[in-house]
Amino acid sequence: MKKYILLLIISLVVLTGITFADNYDKPSSWAEKQIKYLFDNGILDERLNGDFKKNITRKEFAYLGVRLYELITGNTADPSIGFKDYKRRSEFYYDYVLKARSLNIVSGYSDGTFKPEKNIKRSEICKMLADSLRATGEEFDNKGYKEFYDHIYIPKWAVEDVYAVREIGIINGVGRNKFMPLKVTTREQALVMFYRAYEEYGNKSLASLSDATDQNNRRAKEFSVRTITGKRVSLFDYRGKMLILSFVRDFQPESKKLMKEFKNIYGKFRNVEKLVVDIRKNDNVDDIKKFLDENKIEYDVAIDVKNKIASSYNVNNTPMTFLIDENGYVLIDEFGLSEDHPIVKKLELIKGGQR
Repeated sequence: MKKYILLLIISLVVLTGITFADNYDKPSSWAEKQIKYLFDNGILDERLNGDFKKNITRKEFAYLGVRLYELITGNTADPSIGFKDYKRRSEFYYDYVLKARSLNIVSGYSDGTFKPEKNIKRSEICKMLADSLRATGEEFDNKGYKEFYDHIYIPKWAVEDVYAVREIGIINGVGRNKFMPLKVTTREQALVMFYRAYEEYGNKSLASLSDATDQNNRRAKEFSVRTITGKRVSLFDYRGKMLILSFVRDFQPESKKLMKEFKNIYGKFRNVEKLVVDIRKNDNVDDIKKFLDENKIEYDVAIDVKNKIASSYNVNNTPMTFLIDENGYVLIDEFGLSEDHPIVKKLELIKGGQR
């Protein structure tokens, strides 16, 4: 009898295609749109793109707090001193926890610890979100708020911030006017809170940046891509600097010529960032690595296997080059790149103090 039961269970799994890991990795329908936006546009690191039903940790939310600050201000925070229980300097979240401490987004516990792996409570999230926004210069006026039914359970140090983030629509109650301040938060819940804060304050920041930019220019499309050295870069990473973004295809002779020209231009314009994106059908980069080593090329090079980035920029012919300004607007897009290219001439004018 046991054999038949086991056989039936196995058959059901095979026939229905049940994969528990897949279900675990999919966000709930109410969070799917917001989460997809965050990762499709390279706003957040891919490390948080999965395990959505898992409870988020203090170190992970510290990253979200710092990222929110950086997106709104366009600044990169400096790290502070560390915590005695968090010494994994090579871990991705380590610098973000120290940056969060520098920005007063986190302060740790009275014994000098941070407890990076501990699940974060709803009251703590409100405090960190509010402090992230305060670091950008935001102020809150939430006097006369209506108290939650379980108000007495909100820690005194979090009361002001719980109602502040509720008033601006970042976090809500859980029904029947309850807040449940001591309840932990899942990753997808935290990501949606981040999205709401970014939507409310980040977009205002982006709009203000356009004031000094020619309104005839269009905003560059967001992207997130991994370079051949393994570093992930997004359009946001280049904000505050001029960027030459060039697309080549399958590393053709024209591509190699352009990349050499890039190297020459690099010497002229030290404050201009460069990114070459190679559109190809596979992810084999041995030929590119060899070429870069032989020609001592050090700027960023990435591959676009699925043609995703190129399509968003409407690239049909290559090599195609875009000049993107400090605020994320496309100033020029032209075929090719050479010493007398329009982009080079534009950069020379900018270097001379002209726009």
